[in-house]
Amino acid sequence: MTFYDLLIIGGGPAGLVAAVYGASEGVHTILVEVQHLEGKLLQVLI
Repeated sequence: MTFYDLLIIGGGPAGLVAAVYGASEGVHTILVEVQHLEGKLLQVLI
């Protein structure tokens, strides 16, 4: 069984930024999204 420190629900701009910051700090992060992300990560990080 895998345990996570940070659960993010939704892959919108705020969810993706939260996931990136959490992962960059070494937090075991999972992001749950119903639809495909379709390149939103690139739009958020630029």
